[in-house]
Amino acid sequence: MTIQTHEITLQKRRFKAILLFGALIFVSFMLIPAFQMARSGAWEGIALFAFLIFAEWLFISRAREYLYRDVRLVVESDGEAITFYNTNSAGKVWNKREIRELPKLTRFYTVRTRTRYLMYNYSYAFDGHGWLSGETVDPFPSLYEATEQDRNSVLAFVKMVHPEVALGYESAWSKLTKGK
Repeated sequence: MTIQTHEITLQKRRFKAILLFGALIFVSFMLIPAFQMARSGAWEGIALFAFLIFAEWLFISRAREYLYRDVRLVVESDGEAITFYNTNSAGKVWNKREIRELPKLTRFYTVRTRTRYLMYNYSYAFDGHGWLSGETVDPFPSLYEATEQDRNSVLAFVKMVHPEVALGYESAWSKLTKGK
Protein backbone atom coordinates (compact mmCIF):
# COMPACT_ATOMS: atom_id res chain seq x y z
CA MET A 1 0.00 0.00 0.00
CA THR A 2 1.37 3.42 -0.89
CA ILE A 3 1.62 6.22 1.61
CA GLN A 4 0.30 9.58 0.47
CA THR A 5 1.85 12.67 2.04
CA HIS A 6 0.88 16.33 2.29
CA GLU A 7 3.16 19.01 3.79
CA ILE A 8 2.55 22.64 4.69
CA THR A 9 5.05 25.13 6.06
CA LEU A 10 3.96 26.80 9.29
CA GLN A 11 4.40 30.47 10.10
CA LYS A 12 5.84 31.85 13.32
CA ARG A 13 3.49 33.64 15.72
CA ARG A 14 5.44 36.76 16.57
CA PHE A 15 3.13 38.19 19.26
CA LYS A 16 3.09 34.95 21.20
CA ALA A 17 6.88 34.78 20.92
CA ILE A 18 7.19 38.30 22.35
CA LEU A 19 5.11 37.19 25.34
CA LEU A 20 7.28 34.09 25.71
CA PHE A 21 10.56 35.99 25.63
CA GLY A 22 9.16 38.58 28.07
CA ALA A 23 8.22 35.79 30.50
CA LEU A 24 11.67 34.24 30.02
CA ILE A 25 13.38 37.51 30.95
CA PHE A 26 11.06 38.03 33.94
CA VAL A 27 11.71 34.54 35.33
CA SER A 28 15.45 34.99 34.75
CA PHE A 29 15.44 38.14 36.89
CA MET A 30 13.30 36.46 39.56
CA LEU A 31 15.86 33.67 39.91
CA ILE A 32 18.34 36.01 41.63
CA PRO A 33 16.21 36.83 44.71
CA ALA A 34 14.84 33.28 44.79
CA PHE A 35 18.42 31.96 44.90
CA GLN A 36 19.17 34.29 47.82
CA MET A 37 16.08 33.00 49.65
CA ALA A 38 17.08 29.40 48.95
CA ARG A 39 20.61 30.04 50.27
CA SER A 40 19.17 31.24 53.56
CA GLY A 41 17.71 27.75 54.05
CA ALA A 42 14.02 28.64 54.13
CA TRP A 43 11.94 25.86 52.61
CA GLU A 44 9.72 28.46 50.90
CA GLY A 45 12.79 29.89 49.17
CA ILE A 46 13.94 26.44 48.09
CA ALA A 47 10.47 25.63 46.72
CA LEU A 48 10.26 28.98 44.91
CA PHE A 49 13.73 28.53 43.44
CA ALA A 50 12.88 25.00 42.24
CA PHE A 51 9.65 26.26 40.69
CA LEU A 52 11.44 29.10 38.90
CA ILE A 53 14.14 26.73 37.61
CA PHE A 54 11.40 24.51 36.18
CA ALA A 55 9.65 27.55 34.61
CA GLU A 56 12.96 28.74 33.13
CA TRP A 57 13.58 25.29 31.62
CA LEU A 58 10.05 25.25 30.18
CA PHE A 59 10.38 28.72 28.63
CA ILE A 60 13.84 27.93 27.21
CA SER A 61 12.54 24.75 25.57
CA ARG A 62 9.66 26.71 24.00
CA ALA A 63 12.07 29.45 22.85
CA ARG A 64 14.32 26.81 21.28
CA GLU A 65 11.29 25.45 19.41
CA TYR A 66 10.54 28.96 18.13
CA LEU A 67 14.06 29.37 16.78
CA TYR A 68 13.75 26.42 14.38
CA ARG A 69 14.12 27.64 10.82
CA ASP A 70 11.56 25.65 8.89
CA VAL A 71 8.70 23.95 10.74
CA ARG A 72 6.27 21.90 8.68
CA LEU A 73 3.07 20.02 9.33
CA VAL A 74 3.11 16.65 7.61
CA VAL A 75 -0.06 14.63 7.04
CA GLU A 76 0.37 11.03 5.88
CA SER A 77 -2.14 8.34 5.08
CA ASP A 78 -1.98 4.75 3.94
CA GLY A 79 -5.75 4.43 3.45
CA GLU A 80 -6.39 2.82 6.85
CA ALA A 81 -4.89 5.47 9.17
CA ILE A 82 -3.91 9.10 8.99
CA THR A 83 -0.92 10.56 10.82
CA PHE A 84 -0.24 14.20 11.72
CA TYR A 85 3.21 15.32 12.89
CA ASN A 86 5.56 18.28 12.87
CA THR A 87 9.08 18.28 11.51
CA ASN A 88 11.81 20.88 11.21
CA SER A 89 14.71 21.45 8.82
CA ALA A 90 17.04 19.41 11.05
CA GLY A 91 14.77 16.36 10.70
CA LYS A 92 13.36 16.35 14.25
CA VAL A 93 9.85 14.89 14.43
CA TRP A 94 7.48 15.76 17.27
CA ASN A 95 3.79 16.26 18.10
CA LYS A 96 2.88 12.99 16.35
CA ARG A 97 -0.74 11.87 16.36
CA GLU A 98 -2.20 8.91 14.49
CA ILE A 99 -5.90 8.37 13.80
CA ARG A 100 -6.67 4.71 13.13
CA GLU A 101 -9.69 3.19 11.43
CA LEU A 102 -10.02 5.90 8.82
CA PRO A 103 -12.97 4.21 7.05
CA LYS A 104 -15.15 4.67 10.19
CA LEU A 105 -14.81 8.46 10.17
CA THR A 106 -17.76 10.46 8.88
CA ARG A 107 -16.76 14.13 9.30
CA PHE A 108 -13.52 16.16 9.39
CA TYR A 109 -13.46 19.84 10.27
CA THR A 110 -11.39 22.74 11.60
CA VAL A 111 -11.90 23.90 15.19
CA ARG A 112 -11.14 27.51 16.16
CA THR A 113 -10.65 28.41 19.84
CA ARG A 114 -9.83 31.78 21.37
CA THR A 115 -6.83 32.07 23.68
CA ARG A 116 -6.52 34.27 26.74
CA TYR A 117 -4.19 36.51 24.68
CA LEU A 118 -7.09 37.33 22.30
CA MET A 119 -5.61 35.16 19.57
CA TYR A 120 -7.03 32.09 17.86
CA ASN A 121 -5.70 28.55 17.95
CA TYR A 122 -6.75 26.07 15.29
CA SER A 123 -7.00 22.31 15.42
CA TYR A 124 -8.83 19.57 13.55
CA ALA A 125 -11.54 17.20 14.72
CA PHE A 126 -12.92 13.94 13.42
CA ASP A 127 -16.37 12.54 14.04
CA GLY A 128 -17.13 8.85 13.83
CA HIS A 129 -20.43 7.03 13.64
CA GLY A 130 -21.61 8.10 17.10
CA TRP A 131 -23.24 11.43 17.89
CA LEU A 132 -20.62 12.48 20.48
CA SER A 133 -17.62 10.66 19.04
CA GLY A 134 -15.39 13.63 18.21
CA GLU A 135 -11.64 13.17 18.33
CA THR A 136 -9.45 16.27 18.29
CA VAL A 137 -6.03 16.57 16.66
CA ASP A 138 -3.87 19.55 17.64
CA PRO A 139 -1.18 19.55 14.92
CA PHE A 140 0.10 23.10 15.37
CA PRO A 141 2.83 23.88 17.92
CA SER A 142 1.88 26.78 20.19
CA LEU A 143 4.26 29.25 18.53
CA TYR A 144 3.31 28.37 14.95
CA GLU A 145 0.20 28.64 12.82
CA ALA A 146 -1.00 27.88 9.31
CA THR A 147 -2.78 30.17 6.91
CA GLU A 148 -6.42 29.54 6.10
CA GLN A 149 -5.43 28.29 2.65
CA ASP A 150 -3.01 25.78 4.19
CA ARG A 151 -5.60 24.60 6.73
CA ASN A 152 -8.07 24.10 3.89
CA SER A 153 -5.47 22.18 1.88
CA VAL A 154 -5.25 19.69 4.77
CA LEU A 155 -9.05 19.33 4.64
CA ALA A 156 -8.83 18.69 0.89
CA PHE A 157 -6.06 16.12 1.41
CA VAL A 158 -8.17 14.18 3.91
CA LYS A 159 -11.10 14.31 1.48
CA MET A 160 -8.83 12.97 -1.29
CA VAL A 161 -7.57 10.12 0.92
CA HIS A 162 -11.01 9.27 2.30
CA PRO A 163 -13.69 10.47 -0.18
CA GLU A 164 -16.60 9.35 2.05
CA VAL A 165 -15.73 11.86 4.79
CA ALA A 166 -17.80 15.05 4.94
CA LEU A 167 -15.87 18.27 5.43
CA GLY A 168 -16.97 21.07 7.73
CA TYR A 169 -18.66 21.42 11.08
CA GLU A 170 -22.23 20.37 11.66
CA SER A 171 -23.98 21.51 14.84
CA ALA A 172 -26.35 19.36 16.87
CA TRP A 173 -29.28 21.51 15.70
CA SER A 174 -28.41 21.04 12.03
CA LYS A 175 -28.10 17.28 12.64
CA LEU A 176 -31.59 17.18 14.13
CA THR A 177 -33.18 19.31 11.39
CA LYS A 178 -31.39 17.46 8.59
CA GLY A 179 -33.94 14.63 8.58
CA LYS A 180 -36.92 16.95 8.03
